[in-house]
Amino acid sequence: LGEFMKFIMGESVKEAINALDGMLMESTWRMEEVLNHAGLSSVAGAADLLAIKGSAEDDEATREARIAQIKQIWKPWTLEQKQSFLRAVEETREDPYNPPIPAMDITPYGMEDATEKSKLKLRLRTGDG
Repeated sequence: LGEFMKFIMGESVKEAINALDGMLMESTWRMEEVLNHAGLSSVAGAADLLAIKGSAEDDEATREARIAQIKQIWKPWTLEQKQSFLRAVEETREDPYNPPIPAMDITPYGMEDATEKSKLKLRLRTGDG
């Protein structure tokens, strides 16, 4: 049972870890802007973070190395500083509500998403009447 629970716990946080890693990778594209926006340009490690430059075209090994560098520099930071940094990554995007890398289309081959084409009209009962 112990191994099963470890597996379940590991799987449950995987998406959150991937999102964090994605935001850290994204920060390398505009680190100076992120640090200034978050008010963290003078904290310990800020100069080291500024030296980390990346792009969306980086290979996986390079991305992982840069993410590991950022996490190492982050260690002495407070929770509030880390939150401010991540908030700045979102707020300095062209569109703060959408990540800069488009979502993948995972529609199976031969299938089509007809959500927008649907002329189906629905009446929902809300329970109020």
